Amino acid sequence: MVAAIFAAVAATAVLAALLLGPGRYDPSPPSLQGQPRAEIPGEVLYVDGDGCIVRAAASGATRTPVLCGGPYPSSVSWVNADTIGYANYGGPGIAWTEIDLRTGRQTTSDRLPQRGPPDPVSVRGERAEVDDQGSVYVLAGGERRKVFNFDGSSRLRPSFLTWSPDGDWLLLQYRDQLWIVRRDGSVAGTLAKTGGNPYESSWRIEGAGFLPKLMLGDTRTKP
Repeated sequence: MVAAIFAAVAATAVLAALLLGPGRYDPSPPSLQGQPRAEIPGEVLYVDGDGCIVRAAASGATRTPVLCGGPYPSSVSWVNADTIGYANYGGPGIAWTEIDLRTGRQTTSDRLPQRGPPDPVSVRGERAEVDDQGSVYVLAGGERRKVFNFDGSSRLRPSFLTWSPDGDWLLLQYRDQLWIVRRDGSVAGTLAKTGGNPYESSWRIEGAGFLPKLMLGDTRTKP
């Protein structure tokens, strides 16, 4: 019986390897919610799988839902320390709504949010790069150093979202997760699960501003 159990376990492992490809089943770094890292500064906005806008300490220590319900929010962003904004793609047009975090008051306009592709260059002048195998590198002064060794299928590799505003951390997306990695590779953690849209995250650090940058176009008339 014992031999049969071991044989079944081995067969399951082989099948998993064939289905999932090389690497571990879950290549994610440790959860920051379970193991907060106080050295990671600031707050990250993201949209979770239920469509709620969540405000989380980047350290993983706290997280607070800001808004749940209604049309699915997108392009969430900090506006300042006390205000966040998001685009609403429901209805006849695109609406931009700002929420005062102190009072909960919402102000909506039809200004169009404009957000370009992720800028791989930090305020320190360093460049982030994810290779074809999913490992993460930082390029600086002619040096290319690996800061995260991805041990998963290259078909589902992480993607770069943004640098932290102080240039010391990278925010990555892997499937429905947000990962944070230090620029020297000494710290890596999984911050949260998201709705899977890379435009649904924004990082603010007091005194350093927020990233990615979000521009609001001119007010337009809805069709």
